[in-house]
Amino acid sequence: MPFKKNYFDRIIMCHVLEHINQPEMFIIETMSKLKKGGVLSLALPTDPSFLWRMGRLFSKIFFVKKKQNISSVEYDYLNAIDHVNSVFSLHSIINFHYGKNIIESYLPFRLKTFDLNLFYNVHIIK
Repeated sequence: MPFKKNYFDRIIMCHVLEHINQPEMFIIETMSKLKKGGVLSLALPTDPSFLWRMGRLFSKIFFVKKKQNISSVEYDYLNAIDHVNSVFSLHSIINFHYGKNIIESYLPFRLKTFDLNLFYNVHIIK
């Protein structure tokens, strides 16, 4: 990232980390750009949790062919190459490095489980 270290008060990323090939290095580099007390706010899909997979199946059955004009196989392929990191892996990386400095929320049901939610939001405080 072409910014100085300790430059930002807050960095917000929505649905980014699941697409990054080396998320651990990316998070560490991003955190270095924050000032002391700065916050990295992340919104992640809970892919491949149960509820997320059910939503994707529902979309595949009812919308993909009609709206996107692609087959189910193409839809599954695009999801496979697009989401290279699971929420489980990303959560483990975040907890390992910053576990004591995070504020988490799970949506829409607010139960602390990926399988029964669609989104995981976390704020990492430097």
